Amino acid sequence: MSELVDTRVAAPAVSTPGARAARRRLPPATLLRGGGLVVAAILVIITPSIAGTWLPVVMNLAAFAVGVVGFNLLYSAGQLSLGHAFFMGLGGFSYAYLSGQNSARTDGLGLDPLLAFVLSALLVGLVGLAFSPLTSRLGGLSLAAATLGLVFLGSHVFGMAERVTGGTSGRVLESMRFGQYELYEARDIWYFVAGVAALAFAFAALISRSRVGLALEAIRDGEHLARGLGINVRRYKAQAFFFSSVYAGVSGILIGLVAGVLVKESFTLYLTMNILMMAILGGASALVVGAVVGTALFIVLPELLRRYGDAIPLLAPEGSVTGLTPAAAATYLFGAAIILILIVEPDGLTALGRRARIRILRSRPRADQSRS
Repeated sequence: MSELVDTRVAAPAVSTPGARAARRRLPPATLLRGGGLVVAAILVIITPSIAGTWLPVVMNLAAFAVGVVGFNLLYSAGQLSLGHAFFMGLGGFSYAYLSGQNSARTDGLGLDPLLAFVLSALLVGLVGLAFSPLTSRLGGLSLAAATLGLVFLGSHVFGMAERVTGGTSGRVLESMRFGQYELYEARDIWYFVAGVAALAFAFAALISRSRVGLALEAIRDGEHLARGLGINVRRYKAQAFFFSSVYAGVSGILIGLVAGVLVKESFTLYLTMNILMMAILGGASALVVGAVVGTALFIVLPELLRRYGDAIPLLAPEGSVTGLTPAAAATYLFGAAIILILIVEPDGLTALGRRARIRILRSRPRADQSRS
């Protein structure tokens, strides 16, 4: 018996202009990211024109946010480091020494500032990499205590190396220079700081979405499970510590370029606690967005209270011996905010905003059904 063969020819798919446009249409998430990048670029360009006296505050925000991203990057591997202040100070003073000139009070190699910037960041990364073997043996509070020792060690080293740090008077940093063009004006410094911060944020976002980021998340969820999946836990922890140290070093350099001078007393336990507070406020699990949100709140709120504290009845003028000063009020507010965030949403303000957005999106279909 002969088999029946279907000789029918499938009709070609009709390609209408609407169908072609639908295939070419970008996903909403991609459009949202693209629109956000365009808005961010526009804000970077116009910030010097609209910020006015707030420009140094915004520059500090960008510089500190880079350091908080480095903290969050290490936290994404389940590692808690309290030695960030040491790496930030090491980066800043390394740049000061490599780019500075010899004088009666300080020593320097006189390298090109841009070359000194890169070498200083790599040097801090190598120091962090040398410290990384401890991360494979320690974890949690043990690692936090070990890295905290770096802060006290750094305070002693920075105090002894007065020819590098400038002693109690601090050290003036060489301005960034591209060829013969020196970044001396605040506008030029802002564009450099914003450009470096943007590159740092973009690289961190790429890491979080790459195989390295997935491996770090698996290690955070459980090292034994990660090893069972074939992940080299020691190697990925070392990579996380290296990148975190580089980010801290870059942040220290940027802080020095914004201020124009570095003082060894700036890189103490107090700075480490500030970085930790910024990460908690924004949400350490949100690598970049959490760092920016937490840093913005931590830096902008005290400045708002200082500038406009006269309009608040309960606040005393800045520098008053008695009464609640703006600085003290900011400290109390941050303490209360951290306690409240840890109770309501331990993952920080970004997670709280994400939860609110999800609730709003879920409520829209119900509203549409009730209307119909």
